Amino acid sequence: MGNVLSDEKQQQVIALGRLGWSLRRIEETTGVRRETASGYLKAAGVGVRPPRRWGKTKPANEGTTEVRPAGEEPSSGAKPANEGTTDAAPRSRAAVRHLRASIVAPYVDLVQQRLEVGRNARAVYEELVDTQGYTGSYISVRRFVRTMRDSQGPEAKAVIHTAPGEEAQVDYGEGPMVRHPETGKYRRTRMFVVTLGYSRKSVRLLCWKSSSRTWAQLHEEAFRRLGGVARTVVLDNLREGVLAADVYEPALNPLFRDVLAHCGATALPARVRHPDRKGKVESAVGHAQRTPLKGLRFESLQVAQAYLDAWEARWADTRIHGTTKRQVAAMFGEERPRLLPRPVGPAPGGPAHPRTHPLPRRHRPPHPAHPSPRRHRDMNLVEITRALTTLRLSGMAQAVEARLLQAQAEKLAPLDFLSALVNDELTRRSDSFIQRRLKLGAFRDAGKTLDGFDFDFNKKMNRRLVFELATGGFVERREDALFLGPPGTGKSHIAQAIGRAVEGLFDEQVSAGVGRRWAPAVANAPSTSSPVDRKCSSCAWPSVPTCCASVVGSGNRNTLAKYQARGHSLCFLS
Repeated sequence: MGNVLSDEKQQQVIALGRLGWSLRRIEETTGVRRETASGYLKAAGVGVRPPRRWGKTKPANEGTTEVRPAGEEPSSGAKPANEGTTDAAPRSRAAVRHLRASIVAPYVDLVQQRLEVGRNARAVYEELVDTQGYTGSYISVRRFVRTMRDSQGPEAKAVIHTAPGEEAQVDYGEGPMVRHPETGKYRRTRMFVVTLGYSRKSVRLLCWKSSSRTWAQLHEEAFRRLGGVARTVVLDNLREGVLAADVYEPALNPLFRDVLAHCGATALPARVRHPDRKGKVESAVGHAQRTPLKGLRFESLQVAQAYLDAWEARWADTRIHGTTKRQVAAMFGEERPRLLPRPVGPAPGGPAHPRTHPLPRRHRPPHPAHPSPRRHRDMNLVEITRALTTLRLSGMAQAVEARLLQAQAEKLAPLDFLSALVNDELTRRSDSFIQRRLKLGAFRDAGKTLDGFDFDFNKKMNRRLVFELATGGFVERREDALFLGPPGTGKSHIAQAIGRAVEGLFDEQVSAGVGRRWAPAVANAPSTSSPVDRKCSSCAWPSVPTCCASVVGSGNRNTLAKYQARGHSLCFLS
């Protein structure tokens, strides 16, 4: 991260500071050091929480992990309400006796180390036989490993508790099979889930497909059903929410960022390969997939949504949650007054507000007299890149993501954004055009230049004529040049060097707007060592890829006679 935070990161730090977060918690969540965050908070006029003293209660929302024997009462000092704890059960007496009596017991330390790194019973058995001289059976090792795993109990995990109204976690999951209205076939839907961090109250919405606009509208509908907005929204790094994932400064989708800003919330993208950060919504997705939707099919999306809403009110909200040991509806009754009020007016991207991000807008419905054969839809960045590649606009496809970030940072006008994309495509095509002509002209060595040629090696070489040819005058006169001489005298070097010099003149002409007249004029003519299988369109003799254009090449006397017989004008260099 650079010395100065981006505007988006600064706003995130200031928003979290206004929520009363400590500097330590801001550092753990955003990756911004406490000293840096403190400077930005003080500059914005946000009060910084002073450091706490030893012996006082820990700040809220800090998850801790404690392992204690089952049945042991917690210490007399009351723990904070937002502190997470985990328990691990001890080994039973029967399991301990079995471990001591097993033939694998002398190797218990080695087995324990291998199990901690994830090795299975077969790998442990093979290592014991190879390195420890174990003579027992594999069944004994497998039984011993199974007993050790059962006696250790479940793996300890920290549970993160948050204050009411502070956090919401969002994610997508697979929905039920629903008959599609256009095709008439059953198709898998997508299920959008929002889960509040304190009460575990969830809102589940079904849709056919996702886009940036759909993602924003689903958030708005979820906040409407909840009756308020959480202060922070934890999400995954999907394209609808995050354009570019980064540990320190992820780039948010402009439309999603504007919707959250309109609602007064702050986005907190989860770090890559850290799904435990949003484990509450992951659990809510799995709960809906396993319990109400497993094995069911619906005839319409409205019927499926109505069934899911009825199950949510009848069973999901009235259940006793396994972690909090309280009813979800009762905890949501405590959390709902703490939510931020929903803003008045449509959010950015809604039906009454134009879209504020540079992604393509939905096409208007076709006129009834001229129906469209295909239905247009919104596309995300991945789909736009794939469509540009299909249209053979690879220059735009390679630069569209970078241009989007540039347009966001510099607030470019739509015409300037489109102009930059078109220039990227023209630049790529110009470079490809030159490289393709060089390849067709058989320019094999890029380092062959006139400056690197030793004229003292061949005293008979007409040095003045060589440099005159390098000016490209023979191309303007549509004349040909052919180098003759025995092998090893530098003919190919001079031919390629002159071709490179004329190529440079061609680049200057293109940059000055003259045109492409120089492009087909230079090629390495066929020689006895590297024949060319292309033919001239006018004389049917192997020549350059274009019709009787100027040729710079090397060859022997037979090549000279054949070129003269076809009427080519030659410039002799001996």
